[in-house]
Amino acid sequence: MNDGRGFATVNPEFQIVMHEIACPNLETISGMAGLGTNDDVEVNIRHDRQIRKEDAQALLDSRLWRSRYGRMPDDWGRMTRSLRPSTIRQPISSDILGEYFPERHRIVIHDKTCFLVMYALATKEASLCVPVPSGMKLALAHLISHAVSHLGVDRQGRIWDGYEDSSLDQRELFAQGYSYHFFDSQGSGLESMLFQSLSEHLSAEYNEWREYSNDLRGLNTRLMKARTVCEQ
Repeated sequence: MNDGRGFATVNPEFQIVMHEIACPNLETISGMAGLGTNDDVEVNIRHDRQIRKEDAQALLDSRLWRSRYGRMPDDWGRMTRSLRPSTIRQPISSDILGEYFPERHRIVIHDKTCFLVMYALATKEASLCVPVPSGMKLALAHLISHAVSHLGVDRQGRIWDGYEDSSLDQRELFAQGYSYHFFDSQGSGLESMLFQSLSEHLSAEYNEWREYSNDLRGLNTRLMKARTVCEQ
């Protein structure tokens, strides 16, 4: 189902849920990246309501969670109650909030993990009152930025054919960088604050965007260069 903007297919249930938020979309972030939308490509966005065991474990082992809690909530189900934290506190990957599958042009949002991460951030930042959808909004902006970096068309009508062979550092630079600039451009003070707070708990490759926090043009130039290098 094309939503009239091109470049996206959103299932009706997801559309209803996200309608209540000032939602990031493919068209806005594509324009920010200096790219066009791609009417020949569909990106499917869906919910995944079940928390995966590996994601629950990653959160439990994280500095973010361990700084406030020693275990998962008692009422979170038998699977999470059986988890035990490691002895080393780890940074987390933003991919626990959701995933972009480039070969299938699919975005999956992990609802329950978004809730847990927002819960931990709100507790850590006592001044914040965090609505649950903010977690989905952060995840969606990040994952749409992945899709845009990959599938957005340049002035020659090309996508990033070498996307899947590029480095994790490159992919996350653009996903994080365009997410930051999206929230900044929208005047989304709460989401900007949450984005930066969450970034502090992510590993190094998720923080390279800071070099371009005041340089959207430089970020776009870096994206075009990465695409060109992969084609050679």
